[in-house]
Amino acid sequence: MTKKIVFGVAVAAFAMIVMAPSASASCSGNRTANTYTGAGTSYWQIPAGDDRGTLVGQAWQLGNPATFNSSAGANPCIGMLYFSGGGINFGADFGTCGAGCPASGSTLAVAATHTLPNGASALLIATVVETVGGASNFDFSTQGPKNLVRLPAPNIVNSGPRSGNLMPLTVSVPQFLTDGNGLSGPGAATAITGYKVVAALAATEPSRDAALYNAPVTGGNLAALGGAAVTNAPVQLDCGAAAGVDGWVALQINFENGGVLHSAVSKPTRVRCQGAMANPKFKPVQKKPAVLGRDQ
Repeated sequence: MTKKIVFGVAVAAFAMIVMAPSASASCSGNRTANTYTGAGTSYWQIPAGDDRGTLVGQAWQLGNPATFNSSAGANPCIGMLYFSGGGINFGADFGTCGAGCPASGSTLAVAATHTLPNGASALLIATVVETVGGASNFDFSTQGPKNLVRLPAPNIVNSGPRSGNLMPLTVSVPQFLTDGNGLSGPGAATAITGYKVVAALAATEPSRDAALYNAPVTGGNLAALGGAAVTNAPVQLDCGAAAGVDGWVALQINFENGGVLHSAVSKPTRVRCQGAMANPKFKPVQKKPAVLGRDQ
């Protein structure tokens, strides 16, 4: 118990350090957003059974990330999410980081993501309208506790045969986000405009960092307004010419028509890049040679 408390305090302190005022502030004056005020705290929870892993927060003005995007600018916002006694807390001062400034009275969207080294990513898309003149500009404490949900791996319905370096795949994605289940706040579903099928070429499973998934995938941008299901989408993975590696195909959420890309991906699905088929359904069994003088 002591270890967890110290960890939470340490990360909270780190968040305060990176949010400290600087000369390169994006907005004039404070532009605060958090899950806690003097009236109380509303925690965000990781899925039951998951260990404490890595937290990643992204924020932008809903419907207009060009006006404000926490992931851009000279000083991107980091340290917005941290574990505390009751779950995950979110807190930021957008006067010190990010690109641009949320407009007065606008709606802020936050993608809160939790990742484990070899587990499924979990996320919450939360939105809130600014309370002009309030104790916090964007006060998520009024919405009560919320749960992150796991981002599913893409279901590879069919694969192959390989032609040159290209491996055809048929991909489906279930609908996994609904109001109150990974989506919270006004217009939260509108933040999601589709998915991106991404891939990495590696001998072992990569982490959930989207930057690692840079293998070419043709047809990987899948329209899915509000996180709708996608059925039997054809894509092509470029397996390259390197021997001894496989493709690791994962799902990345596309926000705001590409204006914001999710910084994490789902747990990947392994695709066998070697040979003519990606995932052979059976392996040939070699017959034993006949031995003279014995019954066969």
